[in-house]
Parts: sequence; C-alpha cells; structure tokens
Amino acid sequence: MNASRPLSLLQRLTLMIVLSATLVFSSLGWWMTQSIEDHFRDLDMQELNEVMQLVEMALRRMGSDPVKLQTPFKHILSAHSAADISLYQDNKALFSSSNFVQHLPQLKQRLTTAGTQMNTYQWHNRQGNYYSTLRRIALPQSDNSMLDTVVIVTVNSAVHQHFLNQFAERLWFMIIGATLLMGGLGWIAVHQGHRPLHAIVSRIQTISADALDERIDPKRVPLELYGLVIAFNGMLDRMESSFRRLSNFSTDIAHELRTPVTKLRTQTEVALGCDRDIETYREILYSNLEEYGHMARIIDDMLFIAKAENGLLPLRKEQISIMDELQELLDYYQLWAEDRQITLHAQGGGRVEGDRSILRRALSNLLANAIAHTDTGGEINIEVTSDDELQLSIDIGNSGEIAQHHLPRIFDRFYRVEMDARPDSEGVGLGLAIVKSIIEAHHGSIKVHSGEGSTHFIVTLKQKIG
Repeated sequence: MNASRPLSLLQRLTLMIVLSATLVFSSLGWWMTQSIEDHFRDLDMQELNEVMQLVEMALRRMGSDPVKLQTPFKHILSAHSAADISLYQDNKALFSSSNFVQHLPQLKQRLTTAGTQMNTYQWHNRQGNYYSTLRRIALPQSDNSMLDTVVIVTVNSAVHQHFLNQFAERLWFMIIGATLLMGGLGWIAVHQGHRPLHAIVSRIQTISADALDERIDPKRVPLELYGLVIAFNGMLDRMESSFRRLSNFSTDIAHELRTPVTKLRTQTEVALGCDRDIETYREILYSNLEEYGHMARIIDDMLFIAKAENGLLPLRKEQISIMDELQELLDYYQLWAEDRQITLHAQGGGRVEGDRSILRRALSNLLANAIAHTDTGGEINIEVTSDDELQLSIDIGNSGEIAQHHLPRIFDRFYRVEMDARPDSEGVGLGLAIVKSIIEAHHGSIKVHSGEGSTHFIVTLKQKIG
C-alpha cells in the first residue's frame, strides 16, 4: 500500500500561518476578555464598598428605624441603580429593596456569622450575575445598649455581563475572520514567495544529457535557495564530467580494441588467402595469440577498475610493511633499472592494513611507470613517512617532468602521456587508473606533482599501529 503524499510546502506554510495566527489572536482575545472582566469586577467591588459606606453612615446617623431610612436609602439607590440594600436584626428583615435574599438561603445562613469585616460573595440566577457583601454593624440604643444590624448590599452586574458577552462574541468573530484572512494572505504570500523555486524547476526541466553545460546563476536566486543552486550546479558538474569520461572511455576502448582486432582479421585473411605450410600457420597463430592476450589484459584491467570503483573488489585485511613490499619490488625491477642506468633509492617505513597483493600491484604500477618515464642515467627516490594524524605517505619521485596540461587527466582511463623520448611507449593507459582505484578502495588518496625537472606521485594511506 502506497504511503500518502506529504503536504506540499505551500500547504505546510499556510497551515503554520493559520495555526500561528489562531494562537496569537486567541491569546490576545483571551487576555482582552480577562482584562475587561477584571475591570468590571473592580467596578462592582468599588460600587459595593461605596454603597456599604453610605449605608453605614445613614445607619449611624439615623439609627435602624426603617421609616427614617427610607429617604437616605432612596437617594443611595437612585445614585446606584444596580445596587440593592437589605437590613436584618436578629435574623429578621427590617428593610429590603428587592427580594434577592429570599432566593439565597446560603446568604441568609451567613447572617448569624457575619462579622464587622465585609464578606463578599458572587452568585447568579436567571436574571444575571450578582455580588453581595455582608457586614455586622453595632448601633447604640437609647438605653446605651448596642444592637447588631446586618447589612447586605448586592450589586447586579448584568449590564457589565451583557456588554462582556457581546464584546466576546464580536471579538471571537473578528478573531475567526482575521485568522481566515491571514490564512488567505499567507497562502498568496507563500505562493508568490515560491516563484523563484518554480523558476528553478522550470530551468531544471530544460536540462538534458545534450545540454549538461547549462547552469543556474546563484546570484539571481534568494539567499535561502543559494545553497540548493550551488549543490545542483555541482551535481551538474559531476554529471558532465562523468558523461565526458564515459564518452571518452567508449571512444578509447573502441580505439584500443580495434587495433588488435584489425591485426587479427588482417592476419587471418592473409592466412586464408592461399595455401601455406604448417610453420607459417603456426607463426600466424602465435601472433594472433599475442593479440588475444593483449585484448584479454585490457578487458581484465577494465573489469578490475569497475569492481574497485563500485566497491565490489574483495579485500583481505592484513598488516603490511610498506618498506618490505617496496624492497621486493625494487629487487624485481633492479635489472630493468640497471639496464637503463637508473638508480633506485628507498627510505623510511610504516605499516598499513589492506590487501597485500592488490596494494603490491598498485606500487608495482607506480614503480614501473617511474622507470619507464625516467631518462637514462636518472634516479628514482622513494620516501615513506608518517604524520601525527596516523597517515602514511609514500612519495615516489623520479627525474623527468610531465607537462602541466597532462596532470589533470593523468589518472583517467586510456590516457597516455606521450613523452618526446618515447613516443611509442607500451601500454594502453590503464596503469595509473588501476593505481587510483586500488588506493581509493583502501580509503586512501593519490596525487601527482611535476615541475623543476622531477615528478612525484604521492600516495596517502591510513597507518596501522602495532
């Protein structure tokens, strides 16, 4: 079952904008609602305190006679239309401007426990929300005794609550509208912001194998896409280089195989052109056998390089003394070097971990290449060193210089440096390509420097301690 396609960048960014706007607007709306609600509560508490103070002043001035209190209470209630006043003595009602208390048994139960400090309670019924405060006031009597009077002041916050409900309703409606608007504007902004990306995609669609030289100018894209364009151009560079090498390789291998095949065909046609003796046929077969061997070596070398470059080369890990391997190779090539009056020197030492036979092949190719391209009477110096980073370096230097324009391609397949002194040197140009593939298969590197009358091939491998 195929996995569902992930959301597009446009959808993701738009969703993030909507969620962010929802969070911000909702938080702002909640804060505004709470602030207004706290403000209205403070106003209600302030009104409760003011009414309670006025009631206390009236009681202390006129006593608790309900008849005398009618006028001052009337003035108080006219100035505070949302307030109600109730008076109790010995749990009996003396005065009440409304019937709220009759519907609040919990407040009536607190009459006996009311103290001289105000106790405020919040309650509600179908008509609205209310705040009530209770306070016990001791009033002097004619006989110098004190009579406790419980005052209940209630403030109806219905007006405030109605305003708050309307405000909240409109505010959340505005929040929803603003969030949707932000989502739409965000979608448009993101869609427009992706135009450079769409332009890059359109440009990429025009690139094919016949136009790998096309590049995207990183200076003409936004900074966020700069790295993407650089990486894409780098990929095109590698692809173009690979296509070029593949094309050159196809041409080179066709050229290298055409020569022995042509010789074989020519010799066979000549042999079949007329009757010949057995000795002549034997010579033709031996000559053909040499050409077959030449083609077999080319094919074997190509298969070896292909395996090495694709990680299919089986490597046996063992500890190898580089100097011991070099000394055996120097002994092997000593006669050839003496025949050309070339002096061989080697110094240093170190151990690496790898495949002994394959590494020896790489060192053998490098040494044979150095002897073949060293002028008569020259010298070859080999120096094996190691550094603090556990890297072992093998420097094979010979007298003789390679033109600078050859160096970038010297490790390419079938590339040969035709020296003036040896224009017909043997080989098909696979030796150094094999060396490079072997060294890289051992996670090492190889480079070449040439100048001032000498050439140095420097191999770097990871050193083995112990």
